[in-house]
Amino acid sequence: MPDFYKAYMPGPNDPRFPPEIETNMHVTEVPISLEDSAFANSERGLFHRYVTDLDLTPDDFKKAILDVGADGAKFANFAKENGISDNIFSVDIGHNLAGKQKAVRADANALPFKDSSFDLVISHYSVPGHEDTAIIREMIRVAKKEVRFGLKNMGTNNQVIKREYDSLKATLENLAREENLTVEEVPKELRRRKDSTAKGFFSYFRIIKPSHQ
Repeated sequence: MPDFYKAYMPGPNDPRFPPEIETNMHVTEVPISLEDSAFANSERGLFHRYVTDLDLTPDDFKKAILDVGADGAKFANFAKENGISDNIFSVDIGHNLAGKQKAVRADANALPFKDSSFDLVISHYSVPGHEDTAIIREMIRVAKKEVRFGLKNMGTNNQVIKREYDSLKATLENLAREENLTVEEVPKELRRRKDSTAKGFFSYFRIIKPSHQ
């Protein structure tokens, strides 16, 4: 595997990602210009967001990973082309996956995999924030060890977003009791520049299955 951070982080002189932006594993940056938007929409930019948003580590890329709602398998494709991992499987229902390896066009409500097929199951903002538990239950079913999925809850003064967010949290609490799972919410900060007051927040959730708690 190449140096992990060099593989996905933009270089210090990369005009698509200004050097004054501070990035670490607990802060996710948002584009602040058209150039940054071009970076964010690239496979490299998407890979960067997955890693920082879901706290993925080099050790995670040694595992068999399933990406649910995979946006055309861009995350897996970047990882494979850059020698980071060739063991990432992708599921997507809304994108053309023709020619993509280890990619399946399928509904996440009924994942076409056997129980405990993947060490780590992830979803980057593809899980709906409401009481429909089918996708979450399916992700848990096919995971051997762990599930991580991101949920944007920025602007929780919006009552619709807040209701959906609170509903999902209640759903996860119920699932934890039913299936003896460990569920952890990891709040993260979204900001533009080090000196900016324009901030927002979102969370991702970690679900650990009983045999790996």
